[in-house]
Amino acid sequence: MFKSIALRAIRKSARGVPPLLSSPGLQQQVATRAFATAGFPPPRLFDYETVTSNLTVADAIESVEAAFKALAKGKVDVPMPMHIGIEESSVAGPGDCHIKGGYVSATPTFTVKLACVSFYKNVEKGLPPGSGIFIVVNAVTGAPLGVFQENRFMTDLRTGAAGAVAMKYCSSPEQDVVGFIGCGAIAKNMARAAATVRPIKGVAYAIDGAEEFAAEMSAELGVPFEVVSSAEELCGKSDIIYTQTPGASTVLEKDWLNPKGVTIIASGSDQPTKCEIPPDVLAASKYISDLTKQTSKVGELRSALKAGVMTEADVYAELGEVVNGDKVGREGNEIIVVDLTGTGAQDAAIGQVAWDKLSQLRMKFNIAIATTVASLGLVNAACPNQCSGHGECGPHDMCTCDRNWQGADCSLRTCPFGRAHVDTPKGDLDASLSVEAYNQLVLEGSTVYPYGTTEAYPLMEDTAGNHIENSAHDYMECSNKGLCDRVKGQCECLPGYDGAACQRASCPSKANSNTPGSGQKASNVAFKVFTGQSSFNGRAMTIPQVGQCSGHGTCMTVEQLAFLDEGNSYALWDKHSTMGCKCDPGYTGADCSERTCVHGIDPLYIDDTSTRVTHTTVRIESSDSDALWGEYAIRFWDTSGENFITKGIPVTGNGIVDGASKTHCDAVREAFLELPNRVVPAIECSQDVINTDKGVEYTLKFVGNPGKLREIELDEFLDGSRSTVGASSGTMSMGVHTKVVGESVDYFAERCEGITVKVLADSSADDSWVLDNVRPGSLGYLSGPDGPLTASQMKILKKCLGDSDWDPDNNVEVADWDYGVVVENDGVDAHNMIGAHPHAIKVVPISTDIHYTTQTPGSYHLVWFDEDATGKEFRVANLNSDANDVSEATEMNVYTTKGTVQQMGYGSESKIADNSSGTASSTRIVGFFDKDTNRIYTNYDTSCQNGGDNHKCVEKGDKLFVVDSCWGKGDLGVGAASPNSIFGGTALNACADSTVPNNNSGNIYTVTKVYTTAPNSSSAGSPADEIDITSDITLKRFVNTNVIEVDASFGWQGLKGDPENSNSAGDDTTWSDNTGVVVLFHFTPHEEGIYESVSECSNRGNCDRESGLCKCFSGYTSNDCSVQNILALSEEDKAAATNKKKKSG
Repeated sequence: MFKSIALRAIRKSARGVPPLLSSPGLQQQVATRAFATAGFPPPRLFDYETVTSNLTVADAIESVEAAFKALAKGKVDVPMPMHIGIEESSVAGPGDCHIKGGYVSATPTFTVKLACVSFYKNVEKGLPPGSGIFIVVNAVTGAPLGVFQENRFMTDLRTGAAGAVAMKYCSSPEQDVVGFIGCGAIAKNMARAAATVRPIKGVAYAIDGAEEFAAEMSAELGVPFEVVSSAEELCGKSDIIYTQTPGASTVLEKDWLNPKGVTIIASGSDQPTKCEIPPDVLAASKYISDLTKQTSKVGELRSALKAGVMTEADVYAELGEVVNGDKVGREGNEIIVVDLTGTGAQDAAIGQVAWDKLSQLRMKFNIAIATTVASLGLVNAACPNQCSGHGECGPHDMCTCDRNWQGADCSLRTCPFGRAHVDTPKGDLDASLSVEAYNQLVLEGSTVYPYGTTEAYPLMEDTAGNHIENSAHDYMECSNKGLCDRVKGQCECLPGYDGAACQRASCPSKANSNTPGSGQKASNVAFKVFTGQSSFNGRAMTIPQVGQCSGHGTCMTVEQLAFLDEGNSYALWDKHSTMGCKCDPGYTGADCSERTCVHGIDPLYIDDTSTRVTHTTVRIESSDSDALWGEYAIRFWDTSGENFITKGIPVTGNGIVDGASKTHCDAVREAFLELPNRVVPAIECSQDVINTDKGVEYTLKFVGNPGKLREIELDEFLDGSRSTVGASSGTMSMGVHTKVVGESVDYFAERCEGITVKVLADSSADDSWVLDNVRPGSLGYLSGPDGPLTASQMKILKKCLGDSDWDPDNNVEVADWDYGVVVENDGVDAHNMIGAHPHAIKVVPISTDIHYTTQTPGSYHLVWFDEDATGKEFRVANLNSDANDVSEATEMNVYTTKGTVQQMGYGSESKIADNSSGTASSTRIVGFFDKDTNRIYTNYDTSCQNGGDNHKCVEKGDKLFVVDSCWGKGDLGVGAASPNSIFGGTALNACADSTVPNNNSGNIYTVTKVYTTAPNSSSAGSPADEIDITSDITLKRFVNTNVIEVDASFGWQGLKGDPENSNSAGDDTTWSDNTGVVVLFHFTPHEEGIYESVSECSNRGNCDRESGLCKCFSGYTSNDCSVQNILALSEEDKAAATNKKKKSG
């Protein structure tokens, strides 16, 4: 049947050749002309259902905005609209027909639109009162590409898009109450468009349909809508007003408008007979037209010109000029009227959008006719659309698409691939009605997956059940965090992600990123995707991430952020994908939008104890006298993290600069105090000259910068890479260590009432040790202020110390406390030693000096109980002076903690255990370090990632006690038969008498980094990995592969082990793993009994995160709220007092 129809059509066409064309020559000429004309393919027809199902107002906004820009620059050809009036008669009307069109320069198409409106008699026939079509034409060939039956739908979309552009550029971000006068189809598109600009609250008024409009828009957009009873009420509540009425009469009055300023976006007037805005409102406004030559004829401007209250010279700007930035939008509390009559530029823009999107849809073929034509052999078989120029036509008329193209006709773009943030199964890709197994490939030879892919999740185990590393986060288009725009080949990323392949998790920002769909005012942090007419629709938008980190920080990868944090490393799969903000000094928060306030010492805290401010010691020394020369600078970090570098500081061997007028300390103080903005408001310095004019050692006390500070650094390269400090002969060295670590949090805030103590070295008058009691971890003891602790004083102290291991079941005596002791054996005798869980105390001088809070920071001590040391039972591991007589020592208050100290060890047991019958425990974790460094080399991998037998592992942020207790191998007991050296013993290593131990090791250190490193040949890093065991069997080997770094450098040297570390057997079997001798102690603070002594606003006010200023509580004043003043009132109390005064008045 189909074949006969086609044949008849062909014969009819043949019979229809006119006689005049019987000449072969004429036939050839006409045929050539006919071919030239008929060579254009027929335009594609897109029916109303296709148009409305696939286009949204969000599609149009970007293009319409660009069209306005081009229009203002004269880059658009827009003829005046044609208007055809259809008078009512028995055979026609009434109605109106508008014909508009335009071409935007450098675009591939232009558009002609025919819109028929006001055919009101259609309603009686069950038809809509208007209709319309868009014709999109190829700007290269002039051939029509598509006809869109839109029936005003596309017109309303581009009008709504223009409304969004007007709102974006002619209102402020704070204006979010949007009113709608008239609630028809255009109003709905205006509401959808407005919601893409910023979160809104809607107000609606109309003669009819306002309730339905508000309910529909609220459900679709997820925003509140209020229906009011009059236009006057709407105007009073609204910051922005959209008017879209038939325009027969004005819809508002000047006196109704919000006095704080309002933006009116009028779109109802598009004919000479229409007017929505009164002339006096127009005259009082900053009037902005979409196209002045058009609004003067058919827009709101026409009525103002007619009334004589405006001229065309009064037009402030065309909308495109504001979009381009040539003119400013909102400026204060003004009335702005944006007159939208609709331009051919908008039609050209929405036409281009429609063609770009809808032309990619699969065409509807008439299968019957296609089959008929094919069976007749009237056409040659060919690939669809000749593969669109992006592929090769192959067998079976199938396209093999070029890279980055896909689809049956290779007309669709492929978007970039990235590692999936979250793996998802791809689903039934081959339409087999089942999801194939994880290991079964499908789609082999396809465009996107030429080697095939899987439909299920990738399996992360092998056949033996073993975990397969790096098997997650497969490559996915747009990294599984975006939709691919098949027209542009660009990813539209989900909120919170960016990058060409959406491969990055965006840095947050409080600033409005203008990204569509933002669910939170002025923020892209709480971005959400709307349901219904969502702005997130798979069409790539050119929307940059602006205001990242709120303009107060730097957006970095997590790998970079880790490196900036003490050089730590981050090597997981997302090291280049997860982003975060590195806030500038003075700012904080995930998006760096909050300001920090000045820090101060809590004035109530210093009534009870002293604040530990940072004390730093610097040593500059030469091997020869009077040899030092040059200058250096000091880099200082304040509590906010901002760093400053001082001016050059001259250095000499005798500690005198500028002749005899100034000491080195004077020069250092001057350099710090000259830093800008009183960064260091006060500082103290004391110095000693080394030996005979070999340099200077000085200690800085940062009395004006309370709290924890980063350790200062010395800069000796003030002239590029050339050192500016040196020695004229011999060698020169520079070193820095922290003598007292400053603190912001006091973990020892509970004072032991009823007792004071003195810390004494357990040595004789000549400073030699009392060997019966003294051993590593037991250098001294606690005494009463006038002699040995009495029984009542000991009882008080025991009660204050209490439990040391968080295990009340093993507590002893009425005091319910722990001894903190362990018993070890040297092969002959048993010794009481510092235990697995010693106590920790802080002692603070009872001095009442005016500088008490800065000059007497106190010190930390590890304490345990040795019942055999009569009169000296409370043993201390470290000293704060070499005083060995009560009359020499300083009387101290005692402060205790609920935190727990654990001696670090490893092995199958959970802690260092008693070993009273055998050799000493060999499972202590020990290390060594150099003076003026912060790196501890340990004999065991202490990291929590180790998975080994650590009694207590270590990770970043943990606290350590690293005290100088003359740690050493000890020696054998007198007459001992055993050859085994022990940790304890009756003598000390490297501490000949009580003047040798460092008296400033009582600090709490914070771990900044834990890692292992492979041995190498650099002695500066770690030891050589090979030693010739035959050339020198006594050679020591120290395996420096396990490292802990802390937040401050040590002021003493942690020694290495003694010759038992050598290869005494000569067969490489007797190397000791005891690389050092210093025993480490882990400190775990308790949530109780701590006090934040230094904080923002000194704990006596709240920090205003917007201004960065302290709002002090009543009774406190000063910029940091650290000063007590009975007359000072808080902001709230001031307001209450003012209100009370007003009422009483």
